[in-house]
Amino acid sequence: MISKLFKAKLFLGVPAALILLAVAAACSAPTPVEVIKEVEVIKEVIVEVEKIVEVEKAPRAETPQIQSVRWKGAAPSKYTESPQNAKLSAAGTIPPLSDRLPKTPLLMHGPDGVGKHGLRAKDLHNKNDMQNCCMVHDGLVDMAINGSELEPNVAKSWEVDSSYQNMTFHLREGHKWSDGTPLTSADYLYAFKAVSNKELFPNPPGYNWGGVAELPKVTAADDYSITYAWGEPYPAFLNMIMIGWKGGGSYNSAWGASISMPSHHMKQFFKGDTDQAGLDKKIKDGGYEDWVKLFKAKLNWVNWDKHEVPVLGPWYNLSGTPADSVWRVRANPYHYMADSAGNQLPYFHEWVSEMSNDANIMALKQIAGETNFQRRGVNQSKLTLFMLNKDKNDYDILFTPSDRLSVGVHFNLTSEADEYLTSLMREFDYRLALSLAIDRNEVHMSVFDGLGYTGNAALPDISPYYLGKELDTLGAAFDQDKAKSLLDGLGLKKDEDGFYLRADNNARIQPILWAPPGGLAGTATTDTEAAELIVQHWANIGIDAKLKLSTWPDPFNLIQMNMGLGYFEPVNGGNYDQCGGTLQHDFYESGGKDGIDPATVSDFLPGKVEVYEAMRALKKATTYPEIIELGKIVVRNCVENIYMIGLVKASPTVRGAMMIVHKDLRGVPKQIYSGGGGPHTELLWFDTPTGSIEANANK
Repeated sequence: MISKLFKAKLFLGVPAALILLAVAAACSAPTPVEVIKEVEVIKEVIVEVEKIVEVEKAPRAETPQIQSVRWKGAAPSKYTESPQNAKLSAAGTIPPLSDRLPKTPLLMHGPDGVGKHGLRAKDLHNKNDMQNCCMVHDGLVDMAINGSELEPNVAKSWEVDSSYQNMTFHLREGHKWSDGTPLTSADYLYAFKAVSNKELFPNPPGYNWGGVAELPKVTAADDYSITYAWGEPYPAFLNMIMIGWKGGGSYNSAWGASISMPSHHMKQFFKGDTDQAGLDKKIKDGGYEDWVKLFKAKLNWVNWDKHEVPVLGPWYNLSGTPADSVWRVRANPYHYMADSAGNQLPYFHEWVSEMSNDANIMALKQIAGETNFQRRGVNQSKLTLFMLNKDKNDYDILFTPSDRLSVGVHFNLTSEADEYLTSLMREFDYRLALSLAIDRNEVHMSVFDGLGYTGNAALPDISPYYLGKELDTLGAAFDQDKAKSLLDGLGLKKDEDGFYLRADNNARIQPILWAPPGGLAGTATTDTEAAELIVQHWANIGIDAKLKLSTWPDPFNLIQMNMGLGYFEPVNGGNYDQCGGTLQHDFYESGGKDGIDPATVSDFLPGKVEVYEAMRALKKATTYPEIIELGKIVVRNCVENIYMIGLVKASPTVRGAMMIVHKDLRGVPKQIYSGGGGPHTELLWFDTPTGSIEANANK
């Protein structure tokens, strides 16, 4: 399998001192007579000789493929805490562990079994990117690691009626926020109050709350039960309240549309729930336009240090932010998880992250072993250097299979940047010509080291949304002559240098291909490197495209073409539902309030009505086969119409599929992680005597 492509043999140098001992003796008897005498003195010196004995460590047991990180066995008879928290508890700084854990902690069991507490882990991050360490799992439910089922998380249990309209979740009695305040149904009611406030959310976001026509009725029978009653079937809500890029946990608080929030903290920023004069002062002092901006900003816990914002996840913000050179988070002493042996999670007491905005500098730090766990911001083009230096600097390179399109070119057929170029992109033969012009083998070998395989935008065969061999390479042959013939067939003329000219003003056709600067905010450097080759390939057929390395424009619809990967998720579509244009996607996300109705653009975006209907149906699908078939409708529309040009797929070196981990780090799953937030960092630990890789870490 892919993870076995590179396998290191680990050695551990164990110093053993062999000390040679001797007894020193020298004596001279005193005498009353002065005698001048030459005496030979023999001085014996104790010499310590240190002999380094290099012992080969037993081979590390292969991390097994697992179905879940939830423990299904018997509960432990007692619970223990980290040495650091034990000291705080003994000093009276925090209550005893028995008063901090809920009555029924969520029991976990990582892929490498029971771990041990340790002082700290460290990583590297791009500016404002917090996902490497802190894409935390704190939604009501979570997905099993193999994607087979939903599992308990903050909610210990739940019931859904046969209509998929009424859903009741039961919280854990004794569960507390990181500041010790009890978590109750009031915190979920308050979150819904925010989501349903028209000033905060004129249109509830489609990725969780706005998935159906009307918001639910939310009620609480007691402090530990919360019920969502929808006006129509909405089974997808169960998926949409997991953590993830668009999930309902604390990470999503950057948008403010969380499923829960610390009401005791957030009331001071909510208009009508606090003194208006005091609120106005907070708005002015913080430099915000209004209370809406203030409220949403205050929810995002990663941007407020000194534990200002209480959390449910494993980490609270101790110092700095993801925008600072050093950002430090600390273990939540009230965290509701423990492992199967009763050790409160997370295993690490702290996580320290150093910022690096330059992809090459970050890669040099990674090569030097300055990160313990890195799944974001890994410069895949440095793979050879990583492999050459990993043994010397005590890290391993882990590969997990990828079910994604590794890199592609996305067309925006609703772009408002250039009317003529947009009309050209709407021609199928133009898009096909650009696809045929690309030498995918060159991109594959020079950017991806030959890992993965070439093809179009169809998802790889490891994906459940794989369309079959007949569609895997459609329009993906390397045929420059055919590409030129297609462009000629559009009636395009050339200049004396062989470049095609615009029909409206006789200037060169110069479309803009956007790519984020390599490494920015976790983006893949492969995007930039592949884009440079693509622009040259297009020049070879007479299209004088320009590469623009920049963050995305505002508004985003100024994009003509952009680099990116391809992935599909039944919750929010990944990005295949966006294929072809951002405005038609906006229509879907807003429930028809924004963007372009797909029914009005069928002349240049055929099939989008069917895609829109499939995405709506996915929110109500209740069986796995139904979800897969609906998902394939979305992916097939993108592939058959070449709304996205695929280049390389299934490469294990792209965005989280290739990880740099310290050789003693355990708890990292070596498989596709179906949970929305990626690996549980609370389950990571060092397989060393002290649980740390620092001397005297727990003393």
